[in-house]
Amino acid sequence: MKYLIVLLTSMMTLFSCKSQKPVVIDEYTGPKLSFGTGGGFSGATIEHSILPSGEVFVKSNRMKTYNVTKAIDKKLAEQMIQNFTTLGLDKEVIDDPGNLYYFISMEENGEMHKLTWGALNQEPSMAAKKFFMTLQAVVKGSDKPTK
Repeated sequence: MKYLIVLLTSMMTLFSCKSQKPVVIDEYTGPKLSFGTGGGFSGATIEHSILPSGEVFVKSNRMKTYNVTKAIDKKLAEQMIQNFTTLGLDKEVIDDPGNLYYFISMEENGEMHKLTWGALNQEPSMAAKKFFMTLQAVVKGSDKPTK
């Protein structure tokens, strides 16, 4: 009888634990905040994408796909995604890439709003510049994918 109780308890524990299905970023349709840099002498690009779950993905022109990197706090991720709209960046129109350029984009349900700057023709708002620097600080040290 003791063995039966232990066996049943073990089976219930085993079946109640669900493994979380990994996110395939290219198929993900929820809110995704992306930002990065590109251009310059080498033409190198690096892009970080933050999901509301706190997952962070990184992609560079050397990598063919997005790779998972160190995660951030879920509340922080949600706040950063919300800040895109709160700061009014969803209303700004900046499409002025230069030789070296910076970008921030918000994508959800197949719709994207992207701000790109770097040339001297169109100056981004102070909010866009500061938000970009904040995002860089949030993901600092996450340029390399985790295994």
